[in-house]
This record gives sequence, C-alpha cells and structure tokens, in this order.
Amino acid sequence: MKTLLLAGTVLALTTLPIVASRAQAASLYWSKFAVKTQSEKTCMQFAADVASRHGLQNIRRIPIEVAGTKGSSYVAMTCVGRGGGQSAIGIVMVMGDAAAAATGLRDELATAFKGIVCFDNC
Repeated sequence: MKTLLLAGTVLALTTLPIVASRAQAASLYWSKFAVKTQSEKTCMQFAADVASRHGLQNIRRIPIEVAGTKGSSYVAMTCVGRGGGQSAIGIVMVMGDAAAAATGLRDELATAFKGIVCFDNC
C-alpha cells in the first residue's frame, strides 16, 4: 500500500509541470493621501464621484469600496476615517497588466480624488 501511495505521489509530482497552466501576471499599484474632509462617508462619496467622472465602467459601490474597470484595469477606491479632527485618508488601487496604463490611471484618479473640495457638511 505504501509503495502504491509513493508511486502515485512521484507520478503526480513529475507530471505536474506538464499539466500546469501558465500564470498570468498583473501588477497592483496604489496611492494613499489625505482628502479635504474628516468624514469617511463624505470621502466615499468623493470616490464615487471620481469613478463616474473619470469613465469607470461597471461601477460597484458598497459601504467600504467603490470599484470599477477602465480599459483592461480594475480599480478599487476606499477611505479610512481617522477621527481626532484629522482628514480622512483616500486610497486608490489599480490592477493591470500594463504598468504604464495602470500607474497613469492611478495617478489620474488620485489627483482628482484629493482635489475635491466640499463646501457644506464635510
């Protein structure tokens, strides 16, 4: 029985490289920054505004994330409220196969996100 189990393990390990599929590589780029509000909820509204104004498709909004796609990149944005009178932190994450496109999109969204100014009840 042990010989059969050992033979099966050896067979599986030696044929694994033949049947394994090639891994697809993608890179994740992110940025974090203070926004012009102390409110996490308002910050999440900023993220939703940026997503719609900058052409993200298939936008999904849940209380802790705004996500969507643009081209072949996947985007996720979130906020962290810090309390104590400090500005909330916005975070933009972009995953894509093309580094230049992903970092360009990250920078575009982060610049827009941190530039939003709220005038009432922020």
